[in-house]
Amino acid sequence: MAIYHMSAKILSRSSRNTVGAAAYRSGSKLVDQQTEKSFDFRSKPVQLLHILIHIC
Repeated sequence: MAIYHMSAKILSRSSRNTVGAAAYRSGSKLVDQQTEKSFDFRSKPVQLLHILIHIC
């Protein structure tokens, strides 16, 4: 019998750099356009990822 697990976390700009957190979770390279800072986590292994982005 398979046991499934799901976890979700809301990221907000007030606590830390959201772009850096998204790059870490997705295992990709992203650039924050506000600070011009680059986050590269392409070497981090990622099994499965779904990202939902809500833009106001």
